[in-house]
Amino acid sequence: MKLPNGYGSIVKLTGKRRKPYLVRTACKYSDDGEKMIEKRQILGYYATKSEALAALADYNADPYDLAAHGLVLSEVIEKCFAECKLAENTKKSYVNALNKVSRYNDMQFSALKLTHWQSVIDELKPSMQSTLKNSLRFLYTYAIRHEITDKDYSSMIEVQTYSTKKKKSVFTSAEINKLWEMQDQDDFVVRTLLILLYTGWRIEELLQMQQSDIDLTAGIMTGGIKTEAGKNRVVPIHHRILPLIQASMNGEKYLISKNGKKYTYAMWKYYFDEFQAVVGFSHTTHETRHTFVSLLTEKNAKKICVKKLVGHSGDVTDNIYTHISIDELRETIELLD
Repeated sequence: MKLPNGYGSIVKLTGKRRKPYLVRTACKYSDDGEKMIEKRQILGYYATKSEALAALADYNADPYDLAAHGLVLSEVIEKCFAECKLAENTKKSYVNALNKVSRYNDMQFSALKLTHWQSVIDELKPSMQSTLKNSLRFLYTYAIRHEITDKDYSSMIEVQTYSTKKKKSVFTSAEINKLWEMQDQDDFVVRTLLILLYTGWRIEELLQMQQSDIDLTAGIMTGGIKTEAGKNRVVPIHHRILPLIQASMNGEKYLISKNGKKYTYAMWKYYFDEFQAVVGFSHTTHETRHTFVSLLTEKNAKKICVKKLVGHSGDVTDNIYTHISIDELRETIELLD
């Protein structure tokens, strides 16, 4: 079958070859300054004539730069990072991830398929899988823009989903009882944990609380951060922690302080971790808040009261039509044993 002029050519090579059909593009001419030079490029080698015809048809339907199309993986990576602007940390992360596919560095980039990438991905930990997929997405964006390939396999790569969040656990009755047994030691970590467990404050809220925010006569604490519902909220003082708060009222500015200085979260974390190592606890400070909500829920406390105490916003009906008194909040707090 004779091919049209300017379409390209197919030649069957002699001898025993796995891919005997050579495909070349049509003649192109360029001026080197002195004379016109014929430029004919090899498109590839194919096992059958039908494959060769299909490849030539694809090329003529959408001609691409064969020089770029023939770049190997390592060359594409080098060109990509040389030309694309990236934050240094992101670039370092991508380069480290792409080192995982270095086994394919000498392969033509356009010849790499989904199976190549997936075989590497499946060997990695979930966190590295995501990083490598993002790196390949970045690489394919560059490659398609520069006609190095015409298909993006990065979007088809499957990665494992994972969660870095530790499952929340509440303080057990035994752990809370242990804290009560230790409260006579005047340990500020013990005292702080008990206050958190019986009020639902966030540790950041308690560290910012000033002694002027506490009304011992009315038996209430006022504070809160983050959300509108959480700011300036009032929490009644449970009768069991009243002596602990009274012991903390020593004329200092902040409720939780040392030598007149406010504790930072980093300072608290250091002493809290040290305390846990000694007593054998394994909690985050925020789990005091989960414990507070969990225990009140077990006592069938009104949900709207619990929301008010911890500073969670309710629905429209809760916010506009429901008014919770201090007495109702105090009754809710006193449900705790």
